[in-house]
Amino acid sequence: MKPYSMDLRSRIVPAYSAQEGSQADLAECFHVSERWVQNLLRQQRETGSIAPLPHGGGRERIIGADKEPLLLSVLAETPDASLDELCERCGVNGSRMSMARALQRLQVTRKKSRCCTRSNKNRRCNGNAKPGKGR
Repeated sequence: MKPYSMDLRSRIVPAYSAQEGSQADLAECFHVSERWVQNLLRQQRETGSIAPLPHGGGRERIIGADKEPLLLSVLAETPDASLDELCERCGVNGSRMSMARALQRLQVTRKKSRCCTRSNKNRRCNGNAKPGKGR
């Protein structure tokens, strides 16, 4: 989520200083939460700045940049491997979803291979049709 713009921040602080309304009124007027207005005013009071704070970080990727070349080489060897098999062959202790996200970041698309013909060649919707009704 992106931080609110400096334009919005620079309109809220002077409006509160000019007593144009309470924090709740300003939050409603500018379509932000009351808590965000409280935090902005506290930040301005304590640091003198209303600039957005840097991102606090987050969880590190299980399949980072160091494992991506290995993943691509494993995919080249066995393109039809399942996500679980890819995790196992790359030595990753993660979920299938983490592997799917890594493939998405690498822009690798996967499709099931059709090595066999379909066993049921009949149309599936005919089972619900009533006899003699020409559906």
